[in-house]
Amino acid sequence: MSRGGYRSAVLAGFVLLGPSAWAQDTVLPANLPAKITVMDRQIDVAPDGSATLTSHAETKILQQNAIAQLGQLKLSYSDGLQQIDINAAYTLKPDGRKIPVGPDAIIVQQSPATQNAPMLSDMKQKVIIFPDVEVGDTLVTDSTIRSKPAIPGSFFYDVTFPAALPIDEATVSIAAPKTMALTLETRSLDAVKSADGDRVLYKIRYTNQHPLFGAVPQADYDLMPRLSVSTFKDYDALAAAYAPLAAPALTVTPAIQARADEIVAGTSDRREQVRRIYDWVSAHIRYLALEFGQGGIVPHDADHVLANGYGDCKDHATLFVALLKARGIPANLVLINGTNIYTAAKVPTIAPFNHMIVWLPDLRLYADTTNGRVVPFGLLPNAEYGKPVVHIADKSGALHQIPINDAANATINYKLTMVADDAGHISSTSSLLGTGDFSVPLRVLGAALQGQDGAKVASSVLQKSSTPRATGMVTAPLPDADAASYQLSASYSTPGTMSGFAPGSTSLLGFEDHLRALSPFSAAMFGPLVEGRFRDAAAAPCFNGHAVDDESMQYPATRHLLKLPADSKFSGPHISYTSHWTNDGASVSVHREFTAHFDQVLCAGAAKNELLAFADQLKTDVQVRFSLPHLDDNSSTAPPAR
Repeated sequence: MSRGGYRSAVLAGFVLLGPSAWAQDTVLPANLPAKITVMDRQIDVAPDGSATLTSHAETKILQQNAIAQLGQLKLSYSDGLQQIDINAAYTLKPDGRKIPVGPDAIIVQQSPATQNAPMLSDMKQKVIIFPDVEVGDTLVTDSTIRSKPAIPGSFFYDVTFPAALPIDEATVSIAAPKTMALTLETRSLDAVKSADGDRVLYKIRYTNQHPLFGAVPQADYDLMPRLSVSTFKDYDALAAAYAPLAAPALTVTPAIQARADEIVAGTSDRREQVRRIYDWVSAHIRYLALEFGQGGIVPHDADHVLANGYGDCKDHATLFVALLKARGIPANLVLINGTNIYTAAKVPTIAPFNHMIVWLPDLRLYADTTNGRVVPFGLLPNAEYGKPVVHIADKSGALHQIPINDAANATINYKLTMVADDAGHISSTSSLLGTGDFSVPLRVLGAALQGQDGAKVASSVLQKSSTPRATGMVTAPLPDADAASYQLSASYSTPGTMSGFAPGSTSLLGFEDHLRALSPFSAAMFGPLVEGRFRDAAAAPCFNGHAVDDESMQYPATRHLLKLPADSKFSGPHISYTSHWTNDGASVSVHREFTAHFDQVLCAGAAKNELLAFADQLKTDVQVRFSLPHLDDNSSTAPPAR
């Protein structure tokens, strides 16, 4: 389901000119294993949009654990659009000695991201193996990448500097003909413009001496230092230039027509036809997770995808649109970011849009068949709500925004029942029931559990818990993409005495479900802020929905509840929460309810603080404990009935 991890690696987004020397999905730990001391990039743009990137990079090794990863530098490139030359590469010793990389230590490989589908992508990589690397050494590379325009006659370029990237000095220079109408936008960077004869030059400098590590915010693209350059005046122009490249792939061939007719046979209802085609593509076309751009930006012919039975995101979207087209149902290709980018730059480029889905104008719905096995038709993964999108060949315009998820269409219900005997043996049964958007995370887990022995899964989890001798079962039915809800269930029993039931024990008890897959208040449902994460972020994703949490423990007649925990309440402009405890003399129970309803997908300022304040209260609330002493325990006193 994932479009790939968030690109905390350096300088993501070199669609035309290739990734930087550090363009690997790496999160640096706080002890700073390495840093870029020098990074200089000079980009010379030709009138036809082709470009030459000359790069010089120096990376200093500071910790032993950096050698294994950075000692083998991987430079990815598009074999069809780019030519890459390594002009120099060597290990620079502290005393000034240079140990060059031999010709046999520069290896050309298929990019790992495309190894399962080499015919879908021309992405390759040159691996530079540095010799005799030790702590204190500097790895130096000089390279040249010559690129053809991804869209004929155009040039666009993006560079972002994630907060976790330590840089002593970086410079990026772009030289282009004065006759080329370039639009430039920067964020937290200063671009100096100058002229040199018939060419115009833009230059930026950047340094980051205080990188952020650990819980780096899931920052919006617009919050990171960024440079975007494009020959497109607006997103309409970008979409108009891309449409002719994609249009041939949407041709309705006899095979496409026959398959579409077969899929919808027996129904004339248009929505039902769309749903059936969505389900068929999701179930029959194996998804290969290549980001838009890694496999090129031109989709393969729908007929080709149908015959092979697999494809990346743009191939899924293309086949879906072609099958709909065969039935006379309008649909548009849509570009979206599949990771953590929630705003569109003012300067239109393709780099931030690394995934492709489909817009259904008659139904006013977006659809993503790459997730169709776990996302019912009519819904999207949480990570796609609220994002800007670019519609291709849409007369209403190119740039749109997907609405935020609907709180009424996202519920999660968790129920736990624990039964204790006088010896302190526990039997536990629990269930997680998700509906609408909140069924999706549960379906993902359920899909991963298919084919596995539920008892063995439970045993593996329980062995790592505080009750390693317990036995249990996890039940995960096959996710039905057409069902409105999905439920995971679990049960276990303990052969030993639970802490707090032992004679004379003063330990407090709490509700424990060692087989619970997700908290009903988890980030998978409501976003990271509900778990108290990303406090230092300027903004973080937040999702709408309703959670109900019912937990109880039945205890024997020989026990009594010493004190009933206090109820809790939290309310704000966007969220409400209550917890209510009860005791009927035979069981103690808590009922919790939480509702979140935001009008935007990125929470910042007061909205962010509201969620964090709730997260702090919730953390305390779910840790509440109680005591169930034996009736003949003289140290206890029965509480008044409540």
